[in-house]
Amino acid sequence: MKPLENRGKPKGALVSPYTLACVNHLRIHGPSTLAQLDATIQQVGEWSAIKDGPTRLLRMLHKLREGGHVHRVLREDVILWAHGTNPATACVQAEVRTPAPSASPLVPPPRIDLMRAPPYVPDAGPALRPGALNFKACASVGQRC
Repeated sequence: MKPLENRGKPKGALVSPYTLACVNHLRIHGPSTLAQLDATIQQVGEWSAIKDGPTRLLRMLHKLREGGHVHRVLREDVILWAHGTNPATACVQAEVRTPAPSASPLVPPPRIDLMRAPPYVPDAGPALRPGALNFKACASVGQRC
């Protein structure tokens, strides 16, 4: 169960000593591999990568990535983890936030009043063969029990 002070914190919040150690290592030493980060985190406390395998560290790094604390860097076909948000996505988000000045106003889409429009009535299709609808001419009164 989570302690009371950690409840309601956003994903990737720096409340664990392991996440703090990971972010501090990346801030001081620069981009690092998973093995370097694992060695640093094992010195913090009772970190055991044996029971979960390497997925525990990866899950923690992905949560930190979603929180904007770390990002991945590819150098010489090796994935490294670096401190801070990804500069490429930060530039894209900044460009998206600033609206481009337009020379002409945008034309709004056409508005059709569907409440007062005539109802749609599809065309009657042809009979599949001559005499296919002759059964409608026979009156059926049904049977009484």
